[in-house]
Amino acid sequence: MAESLAAWLREDGYAVDTANSGRDAVEKAAQRDYAIYFVDLKMPGGMDGIETMMQVRRLHAEASIIIITAYATVDTAITAMKEGAQEYIVKPCKPGRDFPLVSRIIKVKNLQTREQHSAQETGRGNTTSATSSARARGCRTSSSWRRKSPACAARC
Repeated sequence: MAESLAAWLREDGYAVDTANSGRDAVEKAAQRDYAIYFVDLKMPGGMDGIETMMQVRRLHAEASIIIITAYATVDTAITAMKEGAQEYIVKPCKPGRDFPLVSRIIKVKNLQTREQHSAQETGRGNTTSATSSARARGCRTSSSWRRKSPACAARC
């Protein structure tokens, strides 16, 4: 499923990395912040999707994380949302249903980046933190998240 999701995102012009386990996803997140993280609820290797999400959030507090599962329950949905999942999607992923969500998340990140730039230009914000934040998210301070925004699909 991760490769299918990655292929659909690539077709739409996104740069995508995949991870075979929660640990692999956390290692990738330690090297780079992604615009969106797609994390499967059940993964091999001892780290489930909730733990993976929590580890990524420790690295990147503002991470946009989407939990994907074939084993949806009210309890797991509540846990995922309480722990910071931006969305909870039930498999199978459907580009027509799920990809407007990707577009919406990218638009929100663009607005946040513009807001930081505006605050920076008017002197209201902390220039250093705005610049550092933009760089940490993988974008130049003079640009915003674009179609080529990176995404990470962890064993969906």
